[in-house]
Amino acid sequence: MTEISVIKDQRSHQTREPYPDDEWDRGNTSCSWTVDGIQLYESNHHRYGWMEMDLVVPFEVTSGTKYYLMYVVYSTGDSFGHDEDANIEFCGLYTNRSIAEENENRIRAHYNWVKGDSYGYRRVEKARPKFVPKEYGEFNVMLRTDDGKGEYELSVPWTGYFESMSYLEIREVQLQLRLYDE
Repeated sequence: MTEISVIKDQRSHQTREPYPDDEWDRGNTSCSWTVDGIQLYESNHHRYGWMEMDLVVPFEVTSGTKYYLMYVVYSTGDSFGHDEDANIEFCGLYTNRSIAEENENRIRAHYNWVKGDSYGYRRVEKARPKFVPKEYGEFNVMLRTDDGKGEYELSVPWTGYFESMSYLEIREVQLQLRLYDE
């Protein structure tokens, strides 16, 4: 197992100020994300806030190899405000682009099944895609492993009541080495 930290940056700004007469209102925000590559996660650097573990893959990640990083950016909020593109979820790292694309199709089909016209308890069970688990299917999807021989279950936080998928990307990345001053 290899623990991965994604080199990413988030920019956020207020798009609507809270209403001054409403003590509960918090306004709205909008975010943008950049994803620049991957690096090996080193737990001893976490305490300094330099990196966080974003993904665990069942194979060795080496420099000089092209990988395909799949991630979803999603919006969230509550009754008092909306946060456009506020969250990012890393879904998988693959050496095989066709497996990444198949998993992209599964995530999109799952999202359409959950958020479609038959949302919630009114959903027709026979319309459930075969890669959606019977239990907690609204919040989980089965994806193919990088070698194509198995599956793994992915939790999908963008299917909640206030959440929605903004976009899904597959980005070609390579392992980047970093030097740390201590």
